[in-house]
Parts: sequence; C-alpha cells; structure tokens
Amino acid sequence: MKREYRQIITDEYKSKRYPNGFFAYLEAKNSSIGAKIGAYILLILLGFVMNVGFWIAALLFLSTLVTAGIVSLIIGIGWLVLMILLFRLLLKRSSRTREDWIKYAAENSECPESDIREFDEQFQSSDCYFLTLTGKAKKDMNYILTDDYILVGTNAMMVVYPIRNILGAGFTNSTDVYSIGNKVHYSNNLAVGFFTKNKWYSTDCRSDLGKDFLTMLKEKNPNIEIWDQGQMKEKEFDAWMKELRSNS
Repeated sequence: MKREYRQIITDEYKSKRYPNGFFAYLEAKNSSIGAKIGAYILLILLGFVMNVGFWIAALLFLSTLVTAGIVSLIIGIGWLVLMILLFRLLLKRSSRTREDWIKYAAENSECPESDIREFDEQFQSSDCYFLTLTGKAKKDMNYILTDDYILVGTNAMMVVYPIRNILGAGFTNSTDVYSIGNKVHYSNNLAVGFFTKNKWYSTDCRSDLGKDFLTMLKEKNPNIEIWDQGQMKEKEFDAWMKELRSNS
C-alpha cells in the first residue's frame, strides 16, 4: 500500500484530544494535575542532587580538602539556581492560558497573532493533517498541516509557518550523531527543508513522500522556489536559502 506524506486528523480524534482547538489543548495539558506532579517530581530530584552537593562540600571541608570542597559547593549552588529557574519556568507554563499560548506561538513564529488564530480556526473547522514524511508520525513532535499553515515543534516550543510566506523548499540532509563503544559515528539522512524570510526548518523524509510534499507546497503557493533535483548538502542549502532571502 502506498504511504502518504500526510495523515488526516479525524473529527473523532479532534473531539477527543483537541475539543476546543490546539492552543486550548496546550492550556489543558500543561495545567493538568499529571503535568504538575511530573514537574514537582523533577524539582524534588534536582533538590536531592543539590543537597548531595552541599553534603559532599561539607565533608570535604571537614577533611581539610578545601579546594575540592569549594568546587562541590559551587556545583551545589549551581544546582540550586537551576532548580529555582526551572521552578519559575514550570509555574509560568502551567499558568498559561489559551491566549498566552497564542501570543507565545506568535513570538516564536515571528508572525502576527492573527495568523496563529487563523491556524487554530482552520485546525478546528476544516480538514487538517499530521505530516508523515518518513511514512509515520513522530510521537515527540507536532507536524500539523492545515489549508494555509504548517506547525512544527514540541508542545513546549512550536513555530507556525504561513505557506504564503515560504520562499523556498527542497531536499537537503540531516546528520545524526551517535556513539558505539568509544567511537563516534555520523549518519546522513535525506531531509526536506523549507524557509521563510526569518525562519527555516528541516525534517527527515522519504524521497517519494518528500516529493509529494514539495508538490503540495508549489500548488498552494506557486511563488515558492522548489529544489527537487537531488539532495543538497547543508552548506549548499544554506547558501541557496541566503540567496533567496536576499532577493525577496
């Protein structure tokens, strides 16, 4: 069976997971009891590490290992500062309303709030899709396509791309870094990238699904420059993006 580059988000799934839209879902998810419990568990673990750092520092001071004690104390203080910053961040996120998430998305996307609201309206009222450019959806990322917008990112950090603002899109590569034993290995994967005047994004893809995606972009916005004649290296893609931006 031929795999599609997109998977429709059914009305049943919307009503179950996103009954009041995407940003209302973010408000409910981040202010839920489960999210708060998870945040407090994280803070308790950080507090435990910080406490261990202070105890080690105290023992080293008592053992006359002053330099090592000072280092341990600095580490403990560093963990304390990190814990306070994370606590403030988690509190801020858990108190965000739907309107706050819309403003946050607009800032990340560098586009007007009206675009973010229009994306959410299209998400609720018309056909929309999960992008499945590798043949399956990624559980840890949102790739959502509506009539006029593409949303990419996690539930904490997302960017909305108006398709009318996309200057270019094409095949490039992404690099995965991983280690086996003591050796570091690199693998180059086929990816499709697209960019506006201020933002760009790339994601792994299959060749056939990537071509279908690029064709869709060109149909929706004939002004988009498309590169589908082969895989550009990252430096080549960057140079091409820079050129199109300077000419826009």
